Amino acid sequence: MGHKIINTKKEKKKYSKLKGKVLSCKLCKKKYYCRASAYKKGNSKFCSNQCRTTSGHTAKTKKKLSRASKGRKLTKEHKTKISLGNLKRNEKGERSPIWKGGRFKSKSGYIYIYSPNHPNKLFGNYVAEHRLIMEKHIGRYLTKQEMVHHTNAIKNDNRLSNLRLVTKKVHFGKVECPFCANKFYIR
Repeated sequence: MGHKIINTKKEKKKYSKLKGKVLSCKLCKKKYYCRASAYKKGNSKFCSNQCRTTSGHTAKTKKKLSRASKGRKLTKEHKTKISLGNLKRNEKGERSPIWKGGRFKSKSGYIYIYSPNHPNKLFGNYVAEHRLIMEKHIGRYLTKQEMVHHTNAIKNDNRLSNLRLVTKKVHFGKVECPFCANKFYIR
């Protein structure tokens, strides 16, 4: 919250010139300075985070919460899911309740697969799907100098017919495959 507690007359005089207001804490009744923007939004009721968290919900809020949940009964299935979720909260991988099959699309558009035993795994035991497909096709792991190029420039189109193996030195233009000697163009 970052409010300034006001203790002396000198501080009262100083803060009276500013646009904000000098308020009284709802819990401990200490005087504190509140910025004008926080006061207008109605966000400033307590002098510190400690007072805010110890105050709990107001009577009005408690009444609203009880009305919102009134009449709702959880099924046995829902109760068991909640309890299992609480038990598995710290689980990782397939045991986690938020497991999505070990596959996700990154912000850059590539698809990554969970592969904890892979020698070239990246962050969090994940490997790019296009690299796994090319490794399976050629029957070995790719080196760090080898790259897999998407010929149609769609990063999540990982069909084998769309993938080309290239070296880092020549990633664009006319390229020769280091294994089969086929020549092709990369755009």
